[in-house]
Amino acid sequence: MIRINPRHAEAHASLGWALVETRRYREALPPLEQLTRLRPENADAYYGLGWVYVELNRFPKAMKRLKQALALDPQHTGARVRLRMAEQKMKENHPPRENILIQTPDPPISESPR
Repeated sequence: MIRINPRHAEAHASLGWALVETRRYREALPPLEQLTRLRPENADAYYGLGWVYVELNRFPKAMKRLKQALALDPQHTGARVRLRMAEQKMKENHPPRENILIQTPDPPISESPR
């Protein structure tokens, strides 16, 4: 187990991004979350968290973090792309209620006598 100084932002950033690059998304959450606490002005920290949440199919959290990244850096292309990806995946996984009703109507009511 690697132990890093809890106040060393660069160490958390390096560890978090190394875990993202190796697709160890769940393990990347703690260092990236700590990074946002240490450097709340860092758009890349929120972008990293958003990326991880997209990969974990946690779309509301992903969108929140990616919007935070864009609030800090409106020109952050990566955050913009990942936000669109999260929105699209959320639509695919959660169709509007009216579509659910059309796709799965109630079975017909039986007209047989009792």
